[in-house]
Amino acid sequence: MKKNFKYLVVGVLIGALTVGVTAMADALWEKIDVVRNQITVKINGETLSADNFLYNNTTYVPIRAVAEALGKDVNYADGVAYISDAYEVAFDGEETVVDGKYKATVGEINSYMAVERAKEENAGRSDEEIAQLAIAGIVEYNAIKELALENGIVLGEDFYGKYQNTIAFLEMQYGGKEGLQEAMKASGFSAEMYQRYVQTNYLSEKLMTCDAFKTTLEEVKEYYEANQDQFGYEGVQAQHILIKTVDDNGKEIENKTQLKEKEDLANSVYKKANGGEDFDKLIEQYNEDPGMSVNPEGYVFTYGEMVPEFEAAAFALKEGEISKPVKTSYGWHIIKKIKDIKAMPLDSALADEISANLTASKIQQALLTKITAQ
Repeated sequence: MKKNFKYLVVGVLIGALTVGVTAMADALWEKIDVVRNQITVKINGETLSADNFLYNNTTYVPIRAVAEALGKDVNYADGVAYISDAYEVAFDGEETVVDGKYKATVGEINSYMAVERAKEENAGRSDEEIAQLAIAGIVEYNAIKELALENGIVLGEDFYGKYQNTIAFLEMQYGGKEGLQEAMKASGFSAEMYQRYVQTNYLSEKLMTCDAFKTTLEEVKEYYEANQDQFGYEGVQAQHILIKTVDDNGKEIENKTQLKEKEDLANSVYKKANGGEDFDKLIEQYNEDPGMSVNPEGYVFTYGEMVPEFEAAAFALKEGEISKPVKTSYGWHIIKKIKDIKAMPLDSALADEISANLTASKIQQALLTKITAQ
């Protein structure tokens, strides 16, 4: 049986004219009234130009040029062009239809079942249950591949290069090919099935970055505001003025006179702040923590993120209240509590996380639509 079971078979007429002299070939084109020209084909938004010919008012497009632009292999045999994915995995066995829509071979189904059987969470499941999980995996892969193709994503040379690098790295990790094969076998993977696994991840990652499923900052903010309960957070926002009692290397100052001067300065700054002087201006004048210049509105933190003395003092304050000097291993701190934080702040890290989740949700919905479509 042929290994490439997913061929799209296209009947083509193969001409018998094989004249090798250019002048004779040109004359022959004119004799049978064929016009050679360039055709432009748009594939997933990208333009492809290729030779074609016009005969009896019919334009004939070159199969190979278009197919290869879609990441396909083209092979001719007995007057038939066989077109298949360039780097698709070929499984043995007779072909059947799963889920009423997608085709799979017996070898493909068995390969998916082997992986499912090896999973700890599937221990004790019946063969029928394992088969259903395998079919679900095959259906999901085909839906992912379809969705990827619709968005101009194919399994081309970029994928294969990354796949080869992955295998080379794993062989190094497991002490060679045999070691890797043993590790794969223990997890239920054949070489073909592992390539399918990598293909699935590759296409999924590419979908996450394509424009069709892009998540905007406005969508992120809207989701954040509408789902505050998901971002519950017990924290505070606080500014502080640090009077250091350590040198530039972080070593505690040993001179007692200097230490007393530092303590006196901290008490003096506290009196000014507590007396109503502008705290921001006092920060500019006295603060020795460079981090405050990066976070002029104060640090946002929860339990366990600051040194214990600083944390305890900050949480104990009321909003707008200023602490007496607090001693830590860094020095003396005069802390001003800006506000309590009841939800995680929408910083860049959280925004990226929400964006990724929303994008993944859009892709999952698109896949579900494909899978359930009749």
